[in-house]
Amino acid sequence: EMVRAQLPQDLLPLLDHTTLKKYRRQFRLDMPLQAPKDELAGVVVSHFLEHKVPSEQLTVSKFIEMVRKRREGGGTAIINTLETKKAMARALREEDHDDEDDEDEDEEEVEEEVYTMEQDHATIEFTIGAKVQVLYDDNEWYPGEVCSYTETTGKFRFKLTDGSNTRFAEWLPNNDIKVVDGVLIGISVDNREPVKPNPNALTPGRPPPKTAAELELEKEKAAANA
Repeated sequence: EMVRAQLPQDLLPLLDHTTLKKYRRQFRLDMPLQAPKDELAGVVVSHFLEHKVPSEQLTVSKFIEMVRKRREGGGTAIINTLETKKAMARALREEDHDDEDDEDEDEEEVEEEVYTMEQDHATIEFTIGAKVQVLYDDNEWYPGEVCSYTETTGKFRFKLTDGSNTRFAEWLPNNDIKVVDGVLIGISVDNREPVKPNPNALTPGRPPPKTAAELELEKEKAAANA
């Protein structure tokens, strides 16, 4: 039982909600912004367990081997270390380049698509790349943009542009995400003719209906917070 208590699946759920949110933001976990603590803890545990780390014994033995080679080889270990660093740098550059290519491909696929939705009692249309304001976990609004749309899930992919490069996916419309440069449809602005709706505009997918258990849990939380 003493050994069992040290396992990640036992320790991570004991972290407070704020710490779990920081983990999610650091590793850009694809979760709703206001996910409850239990759900967030489960995803954090799964993500943590997916990443294998060397055992303590292996780490110590490799360190001892490196020190021995450095003493006996007169700098061999240093050369290997430098070569390793260069290889890692090349791999990181290639990974960044691949990510940029993937983003460019995604933008090309959805570049011409126009999306329509209701926001603040008005109909708006917007495209990929639209600017947004996001209410994050700390109850502060951050600037961001729409990066892509996934038809299979009905979710948009967003990126914060405050320097953190945080990415996440959510459905729209969403009270915590406001499109700030969308086109108002059917409303006269600055005495101009109202913009007519785009007949080809797509309506984003909606989240699946909540189960009876989820609705009951929401009622219990609302009653507890009342």
